[in-house]
Amino acid sequence: MKKIFLILFIIFFYTITFAKYTIPADISELTGDGGGVIVFTSERNGNWEIYAMNGDGSSQTRLTKNSATDWSPDWSPDGTKIAFTSTRNGNSDIFVMNADGSDVKCLTENTPCEEQYPDWSPDGEKIIYSAKHDEFSKLFLMNSDGSNIIPLFESENECFSPRWSPNGRKIVFVMRIEGDTEICIINPDGSEFKRVTKRKGQDICPRWSPDGNKIVFSSSADSRRKNIAIINSDGSEYKLIVKNYSSNFAPSFSPDGSLIAFQSGIYSNDEIVVFDMNTGEQTRLTNSSGWDSQPCWKK
Repeated sequence: MKKIFLILFIIFFYTITFAKYTIPADISELTGDGGGVIVFTSERNGNWEIYAMNGDGSSQTRLTKNSATDWSPDWSPDGTKIAFTSTRNGNSDIFVMNADGSDVKCLTENTPCEEQYPDWSPDGEKIIYSAKHDEFSKLFLMNSDGSNIIPLFESENECFSPRWSPNGRKIVFVMRIEGDTEICIINPDGSEFKRVTKRKGQDICPRWSPDGNKIVFSSSADSRRKNIAIINSDGSEYKLIVKNYSSNFAPSFSPDGSLIAFQSGIYSNDEIVVFDMNTGEQTRLTNSSGWDSQPCWKK
């Protein structure tokens, strides 16, 4: 009898202590039709690697395995490939691999720049990325096979994190302006520069909503820590949607626009969390021994 009581007590204690850290077995009400697949970066095995999981946090699978740093993954429009940044050649380069992690290829190994933040064009034919060279920060454009690399936008100010709009007509990115980082937009040919955010603080990690009308990003404009904000693509109606006085980064919309996955700092390690646009609920998807970062939903 004492032995049975002890076992029940241990089970009870474990449940109370660790329940808030477990991944829900069924979050169908939260994910709805926006489940999909998320690719992300994690250091859970002692090194930053690329992983993938279902939109409900299940079936977390490691895709890369090497001693370098792999990060900033982005899905190709057809979901068959993933572009990412890696230091496996000594500096930061743009790589592409199949969705299962096979057939890894470097697209920028013969350039003198530190290339980062790749993003596929909606038609899958181009990849845009940011790089710094000769004290200038640039956005570059290349074919998806790495050919025909051309400079798209150049500035003495740091610029990074370019993202194509869903219709391919605009590119959003981050630029450092007078000590702050701001969300900016250009055309795919580099013309018609427009500053979207104009406020003190750090606005980074922009991504478009599926309909292209809004931009979600990480913002410290209204606090010392970064939270998740959303704004119309014309710069109107800035709104903080996740504000928990922690550091929250790299938001990404689900394909149907009902959910936003992001990197949350409210836990001992940063984890991937999903925010429901309709209910305001947050659900934790990852629970690992290292930081989980930069979620990107399959389009």
